[in-house]
Amino acid sequence: MPIIMKSYVIPVCALLVGVLGYYVYKQSENRRQQEISRIITDAKISLQAIEGKHIRH
Repeated sequence: MPIIMKSYVIPVCALLVGVLGYYVYKQSENRRQQEISRIITDAKISLQAIEGKHIRH
């Protein structure tokens, strides 16, 4: 490999690792946010069911 190519290998690899790491981080955050939204939705549905039973009695 020419010297010029060798000097670009490490920075390019570091950049790729950084970009992939950021992508994985954002996916993890997105999954966490979806899970929180699902839990909140389930809680609202449960609360409505409990309130509905309470009003009828």
